Amino acid sequence: MKLYEKVLIGIVTVLFGTQLFNFPGNVVLFLFAIWLLGISYAIGGYKLFNPKDKTTLVISIFAGIAFAVAIVTLPFTIRLNLGFFCEISPIFNAAFLVVSVIYVYIKRKSKQALLKDTKNIFIRSLIILVVTSFFAYCPISFKPYKKIVLALNVSDQYLVNNILMFSYSEDSEDAIKNGDCDLAIEYAEKANVCGKIWLGITPNENGYFSKEDSSILWKIMGSYQDIYEAYKCKADVLYNEKKYDLALELYLKADKYLYIDSNHSTFYEIEKSYSINSIALCYRFLFKYNQADSLFLKAIDLYKLVKDTNDTKIAIFLSNLADSYSAQEYYTYANEIYQAAVDIRLKGYLKDSSNTKNKKELVSCYIELALNFIRSDSLETVPFYLEKALQIGGKNDVNYCSANLYYSVYYYRMSKYLKADSIANKCIECYKKQLEPTNQNIAESYLMLTKINITLANYKTAEEYLHNGIGITIKNYGTNSSRYANFIKVQAHLKKEIGKYEEAENLLYRVINLYATGLRGNNRKQFEVLSDLADLELILGKFQNAKAHSDSSLSMASIYSNLQSPGSTSLLNDAAYVNYYIGEYSVSDKLYRKTLRINNLFGLEHTASTAIALNGLGLVTTEKKKFIKADSLLRASLLLHKEIFGEDHPFTAIVYLNFASLKIKENKLLEAKEMVTKSLNINKNFFDDQHDIFADINIAFGDIAKKENKKKVALDCYQKALKIYLNKFDKKHFKVLLANQKLKLL
Repeated sequence: MKLYEKVLIGIVTVLFGTQLFNFPGNVVLFLFAIWLLGISYAIGGYKLFNPKDKTTLVISIFAGIAFAVAIVTLPFTIRLNLGFFCEISPIFNAAFLVVSVIYVYIKRKSKQALLKDTKNIFIRSLIILVVTSFFAYCPISFKPYKKIVLALNVSDQYLVNNILMFSYSEDSEDAIKNGDCDLAIEYAEKANVCGKIWLGITPNENGYFSKEDSSILWKIMGSYQDIYEAYKCKADVLYNEKKYDLALELYLKADKYLYIDSNHSTFYEIEKSYSINSIALCYRFLFKYNQADSLFLKAIDLYKLVKDTNDTKIAIFLSNLADSYSAQEYYTYANEIYQAAVDIRLKGYLKDSSNTKNKKELVSCYIELALNFIRSDSLETVPFYLEKALQIGGKNDVNYCSANLYYSVYYYRMSKYLKADSIANKCIECYKKQLEPTNQNIAESYLMLTKINITLANYKTAEEYLHNGIGITIKNYGTNSSRYANFIKVQAHLKKEIGKYEEAENLLYRVINLYATGLRGNNRKQFEVLSDLADLELILGKFQNAKAHSDSSLSMASIYSNLQSPGSTSLLNDAAYVNYYIGEYSVSDKLYRKTLRINNLFGLEHTASTAIALNGLGLVTTEKKKFIKADSLLRASLLLHKEIFGEDHPFTAIVYLNFASLKIKENKLLEAKEMVTKSLNINKNFFDDQHDIFADINIAFGDIAKKENKKKVALDCYQKALKIYLNKFDKKHFKVLLANQKLKLL
């Protein structure tokens, strides 16, 4: 290496080092020095490299040109000015090195001195190749490269901020991958600030950019996308935690960053549709259905406009809209939209049945349709869609479990309780294999099993299931949620059945309060609770409250529900019983007959609500002294109770007791005694001896004994009844007064 070259390389090295410091002129001096070295290589390479023969001379000339082309772009590449020439300049040197090495290798035997003469040239070439390629081709994501470039450009704040923008952007992406959304937001916003500094723009006092500034924002759209993704990350977490109001705020904040780019790229337009869908979901779960539905439709229209086709993605938006309509009980509209989603997903499945995602989406849609038909009381259609779901879905899929859950609901609604119980147990075992123990789907299965076992009079089993479900729900939602309220509503029902009436009443009032806050004023569930409360208040002797709550229940139901559907029959039966108890027999008769009419219309003559309505009509006609008609109604009710619940069931025992009351009025005392005895024997299998049902039974036995002129037996029965009533109710309770009255009249 000649002195001239050594001096130039030394100067270049020193000036390269000065790029680490911020002082005037260092950039220009380095540019001048590197260009001087390049020119020297280009025009004097044949002298600088000491060629010994003609071959070495040719190699030296090409080496000088290749070195010059490679190094003259170095001042630009270290400042990230990577134009076309900067990107290809190292290639000439690389090509020279490869070709020369191959040539020397081929000629190694005939020209043994050639390698020795060109060794220093190749070393120079290799060093230049490494340095220039490092700055020309390293991605900004490569941290050592990024640190070196930042250090070399300390004097250029615009360039530094450009590099920092990419650095913070990567940090934001990494934070999202690690699940740290707050850190991702911090890095994304830093990236955006750096990007604006790089562009040399700042927003005005209102936060807006001038037209000129806005036209170049596309250059930093990556940073806006990072902010969108970071806020969406945080919003998704809150949404999954059911904190829909907080999630909504962040989804809205994230959404605005998709509208920075005025070029309307396909990516951003599709992402906008997803963002709108997320916002709509929050509104839906906040019961703001008008906003939700309009946004679902907007998301669908936007997606169609961009994609110009109905693919499986749009089926997601359609299903969400259908869910919203279903929640508002617009079942006809919901079914039409669900069916549209099924059609889209079915095409995807038929096109590629091996695609697991297509299969899951189709199965999910069949289940959604089945659930909506359950909600709309179109029960005859439910098995068709559930069978479709079970046939297509695999047993190792959560949807398989869900299909079984809704099959259980279907059989429960059809009053086939043993079948419902069997399938619900199968469902919960399925969920336990697929899901974490605290998953809410398992809790919902426990709730279903609780309802079934209460109806089957398996009270201890029901209590165990309820305890398990409540435990999971408290972990997931706490004790102030509407989800928790669903469980304690059923708990109140259980307490009522086993005779703990005051506890049940307190629970129902708590449910009302939880629904009032948790459902944000939505009364779609309140009328069911008021109906349950009215039924309980009859037992507690609070007749005015019972009537008021029953009337309010029907009034709300007429607004939020369809009182002409099978789903309303339980409500109608409860209201009819309240009116029967307070002596409004014509109203009671009308309501019970409405239940029968609805069930006949929908082919549900062999269901529990029909059996209960027949029993109620039997009580009403008994009070009207239409004994023959009452006998017919009670006999029909008894047969249906036996068919649905079996002979040995508390509900059947109630019909026996009511039938006995009719027989007492008809002076058919042997039949009456037989029926009361059956009621007694059945109830002994389910309740402790202090349950008030045994007081009712003793009253019936006392009435029979009185008619048989067995005053001592009657006295004993009435006293037993009074004792039980006093342990259960206060002294002013109507049943306590009744028992005392019967004792006085002996």
